[in-house]
Amino acid sequence: MKGSSGIVCVAVAVGLVLLSNGAPALAGNSQSTVRPNKPSSEEMAQDIARYSRQALRQGRPQESPKEMRRDGLYLLLSFSLPNDTLKDYLREAKLLGAKVLLRGLVQESFKVTQDRIKRVLFTGERPDDSLLVGIGIDPVIYRTVGAGEVPALVFVKDEKFMVASGASSVAHLLALLSQEQARLKPWGEWFERRHRGFLQGGPTEEAPPLLPTIERSVKVWADARGADIAERDMIDVMKERVANANWPDIQRRSGDALKRHFAKGPGLALPHVEEARVAFVDPTVEYPEDIKDPTTGTVLIKSGTKINPFDKVRWIRTLVFFDGSSPAQVDWVRQYLRAHDPKFVKLIISDGDVQKVMEQLHQRVYWANPLLVSRMGVGAVPSVVSQLGRNLRVEEVAIHD
Repeated sequence: MKGSSGIVCVAVAVGLVLLSNGAPALAGNSQSTVRPNKPSSEEMAQDIARYSRQALRQGRPQESPKEMRRDGLYLLLSFSLPNDTLKDYLREAKLLGAKVLLRGLVQESFKVTQDRIKRVLFTGERPDDSLLVGIGIDPVIYRTVGAGEVPALVFVKDEKFMVASGASSVAHLLALLSQEQARLKPWGEWFERRHRGFLQGGPTEEAPPLLPTIERSVKVWADARGADIAERDMIDVMKERVANANWPDIQRRSGDALKRHFAKGPGLALPHVEEARVAFVDPTVEYPEDIKDPTTGTVLIKSGTKINPFDKVRWIRTLVFFDGSSPAQVDWVRQYLRAHDPKFVKLIISDGDVQKVMEQLHQRVYWANPLLVSRMGVGAVPSVVSQLGRNLRVEEVAIHD
């Protein structure tokens, strides 16, 4: 049953993607049937894989806090260290496969932090490849292991940790941890071979050992104390900013900005319909090659497969595209809603103040976007899009402004 449910999820995903993936502008005849422009195989693969994973996740149990733990290998650093020293540690972190973590922002500023990182990584206009390692901010790790100085080498596994800190090389910190737990000795030996290879012209391609099970949490220190941490704990900074924030003023400014945003409207400026006509869009897509999940390589759709989403799904809603800045079109939509069940009508404006239009029609209104307009085959407004059999029916309605 698990396998069949996965196939169903993929089928539904394909339907969703195809419904949003192919509708050109209306043809010139009063009635016509057209096929959608085919997106590239890579685009379809990305869309289908994304929708499939989302659908499959809905049937999975949520991760428990234990399953969301931060297992991994980290090197804790700070910009209190000189740039040349930071470069040495970044090279060792890259060789070890450790992620570099800061406790917070330099001078509590994203821009200053970005500039400092760039100053360390770049030589001239290009970054030094030997220094390119993942750098993040995670005060939780610092709190968990009680880090008060840098550098600190941290192993985390199954909610237990081992940390070695002090003014020493990464190799020496790793050796200190190996003395506490013999299972870490393969890591020390592997890192020594890798470092030796780097000094001789290129690191060895030998895969690292598996992250060992940690018997108990351990903290050890090198003989020389490490440097103080310059960056404030980001959690403390955020709490402080929240406590000192002028929330009434923030809410007022946010509300004003939101009103201006909605009043501006999508601004697509679609032409108004001059002559009534109907077109039919055939959403069937034939795949010339296999569509694979970009992350796993699993074949989602085999080459030669023809898929029409309306073979699997049924649209129960009608989409009404119109110009919200046109009083005549707004009045026409009002009459349309009186003649149809509003629960099955979705209103989409190409232009105009969405809040004002909602107040006029007493119905939720959505913004159009270029992608949706193109794929639904809407070339002018007002247009009514619905399902008819295995096709999309796109009706352009002529009204006089």
